[in-house]
Amino acid sequence: DAAAAAAGGGAVVTDVASISILFLGDEGFDDPSTLPLDLRAVLPSYWSTLCPRLHIGARWPPGAINGSVTLPAAALDRMRATMGVDGYFVSPDGLDWDMPVAWSDLAACVVALREAGWPGVFVLAFDEAWAMLSRVHALSAQYLGPATVMLPQIWVHHVDASDPAHAEPAGWGPHRDRAWVSSQPGEPHPPHLPHMTVWVPFTPAEADNGCMYVLPKSLDPNVKDGWAQSYEVFQDAARLDVRAIRAMPAVPGQLVGWDGEVAHWGARSHPDARHKRISMTLDFVRSHNYTALIQHNKGGADSNLVSFEHGVLPAFGERLNTIHVSIHSFAIHGDRMPPEHDRYINDVTRFLEARRFAPL
Repeated sequence: DAAAAAAGGGAVVTDVASISILFLGDEGFDDPSTLPLDLRAVLPSYWSTLCPRLHIGARWPPGAINGSVTLPAAALDRMRATMGVDGYFVSPDGLDWDMPVAWSDLAACVVALREAGWPGVFVLAFDEAWAMLSRVHALSAQYLGPATVMLPQIWVHHVDASDPAHAEPAGWGPHRDRAWVSSQPGEPHPPHLPHMTVWVPFTPAEADNGCMYVLPKSLDPNVKDGWAQSYEVFQDAARLDVRAIRAMPAVPGQLVGWDGEVAHWGARSHPDARHKRISMTLDFVRSHNYTALIQHNKGGADSNLVSFEHGVLPAFGERLNTIHVSIHSFAIHGDRMPPEHDRYINDVTRFLEARRFAPL
């Protein structure tokens, strides 16, 4: 408990060396870079050296962290209409995020993390990332309802064909996130689509740097009555009209989203693209659909829901635990993970698994 208190974030670790680090705190080390990498990573100060414009455990004025973003009524109506027919939406740009951080600072942190050899999802170590998540959660609840919860399946994409050492040349290939394909004959669909993915660009997503593409459900030959008949995207390619595919360029703060049935993918970036394509993917469900979703996926959805207790930031250990679960969630999808991730995903997962950060 004393070690957890020293960490200032309620983390519990089982590694003796890590406990020593936590017990001494950041003050015991003038230069975290002199420590082995796995021990550096338990110090908030280490992450702060990578992203000095962001904060961990800062004191924030009321409303700075748990803010909200409100869609205009007309935009919410359009969202419901396009989601109902085609299963995707693009929010208007110019939304008032009122965040304590610029999108460019979040993007710069992701680049720094990747250059240091960490997955971009470690941006969740910082307060400002949770301020953004809180606002996306509130906006998603406008569509899914007040019982909206977020799954600990968060990923950060860094697409930049000009930097193969630290980024992917393309987004993930065509797939459906969570299609409710019946596992047994006669298994009924839920009364409402239970799942929505929200894709948040930190930098402009354009045609030349790999923006998202969707195949609208109304034009997908593999979708019937709004439900995908298979996880395969191009199973019935002979009947697919490629002119139906729609690009979804977006600017920072302009949300893109789709339900679990929609076929979508990120395109390949051009080496001369004007911008890196940096974005975050989040998963939301209605809480009353969550148990059915877990059972249907045979445990594929983790039970550690991400909490947004009003005005309270997750402890540092909780943040690392969410990162750990997210890495595990996406590492099982080897066919969708870029091969460039192989060089560090296993090492990072083993590091977090060995220390098993968990909230008190």
